[in-house]
Amino acid sequence: MRQWYAGIAGLFVGIVLAQVLWGSSPPPPPTPSSTSANESLSVLENSAVPNAREATAVVQDLQSRRDQALMADDAAALAELTSDGSPARAADTALLREMRGSVAVLNTEVLGVNVVAPHTWEVYTVQQELRLSTGEVIGPLAQRCTRWELAPAPWRIESTAECMNNVSQQ
Repeated sequence: MRQWYAGIAGLFVGIVLAQVLWGSSPPPPPTPSSTSANESLSVLENSAVPNAREATAVVQDLQSRRDQALMADDAAALAELTSDGSPARAADTALLREMRGSVAVLNTEVLGVNVVAPHTWEVYTVQQELRLSTGEVIGPLAQRCTRWELAPAPWRIESTAECMNNVSQQ
């Protein structure tokens, strides 16, 4: 049972986990912006290569909505964050089915984003807290890097993979 919780905690942190980072260094910490997340999202959807601030706004929105969907056991809300038929959709569907409403509190903090290519981003996160309906608390966990492949307009996650050089943000 303990292995199951540890496995689920790992999935939450990096969204779905797998592989591939081409050796780039961690991004600088995100800087506060006067632009709202919604404005950043609309600007970014039309942008050829997003900057780190724009990408961070998208990632924060997607991660926050994912945490909320998992806490609410809301399959439809979770599906809105991934592309039809994508590996990310399949993994989230399986995760939600396995968790069966057992997530009471989930708080994942986005630390930064490194734009590798227009639709490939390294996402630095830390799971601050995962509280199960049983009362068990998992976290905070160590920082991690996950490589996201995304589809734009609106932004949805295609797949995620653990960064090859899964280092903490400096």
